[in-house]
Amino acid sequence: DASALQTLQNTITQQGGTLTTQGSAIVSLENSLNALDVGGANQIPDSGSLIRYGNVSTDKYNGNGVMAFTLKAGAAYRDLISINLSAPVDGTEYVLSFYAKAAINGQKVRSHFYSPNSTKKAVSSQGNTFTNSDGLCDFTLTTEWQRYWVKWTQGAGTGSKKLIVARIQQGSTDQTVYLSSPKFERGNVPTAWSEAPEDNASAAAVSALTSRVDSAEGVLTSQGQLLTSLQNGLTTADQNIGKKADSSAVNTLTNRVSQVENTLTTQSESITSLSGSISTLRNQVSNPWFDGSLESYADGQQISGSGAIVTTAQKFNGSRSLRLRREANNGGNSDKQIG
Repeated sequence: DASALQTLQNTITQQGGTLTTQGSAIVSLENSLNALDVGGANQIPDSGSLIRYGNVSTDKYNGNGVMAFTLKAGAAYRDLISINLSAPVDGTEYVLSFYAKAAINGQKVRSHFYSPNSTKKAVSSQGNTFTNSDGLCDFTLTTEWQRYWVKWTQGAGTGSKKLIVARIQQGSTDQTVYLSSPKFERGNVPTAWSEAPEDNASAAAVSALTSRVDSAEGVLTSQGQLLTSLQNGLTTADQNIGKKADSSAVNTLTNRVSQVENTLTTQSESITSLSGSISTLRNQVSNPWFDGSLESYADGQQISGSGAIVTTAQKFNGSRSLRLRREANNGGNSDKQIG
């Protein structure tokens, strides 16, 4: 029994030690968690497209723009991205992260967090620590895309500052660097890239404006189609009106021509009748007692007795002739003169 009790006590003691160790680990973990300061809001504007910073290539990395710059041998240093931070930089810890690669392995770039020069320490993703007050931090690039970051610690209450994301130092050979998706955030944890809040707001505003423009364009297109249809209708109406006007004018002119033709026919008949009357009058004037044309006498009319009768059955010049006959056994001379 004494042995069993001792074994139990030893077990309890061991478990107690384990619990103490675990408790210490939990406390350490809690302290580590409490030490974490996650910001998340990107303070670099236009960090997705990078258009405002220039030297943007046609390539994309993770859907974002890529800056590509070659510093010629012997040329002065070149800052790929250098900005004045607009948000108050009054915290004690900040993180800069970016993706980069180079044309050759071992290419150097340098970051700065300065003006005022209140930075106390810089710790890089490559395990290097720097204590320059201007936030100097060097990175060594490879020919493959990698994410790099630096955690800066500074004195509180320093207000706004300046940031250089990547500087290519002067060298004896050409140096080509590619950079994408930079992010500067408050805290000590490099979070995944995200655009600046103002970029998101701008994108939303542009999207809303685009929708309004598209809607306006749709209305204008619809109105344009209506105007085109109206113009076509007016053109057709003008053509129809022109056709109707032409048809009406032709009808009117035809009626007038027909009327003139009728008038001419009537006048021609009148002239023919008048000519006949004139001829008759002439004959009557030359021989008032006898119309030599016979046109003034009726068919079957006797002239100076039954021996001379006007007839239409035979004619030579005109429409009538005079038929003469002598009665049987008539030997007188009374029919020698007519009229």
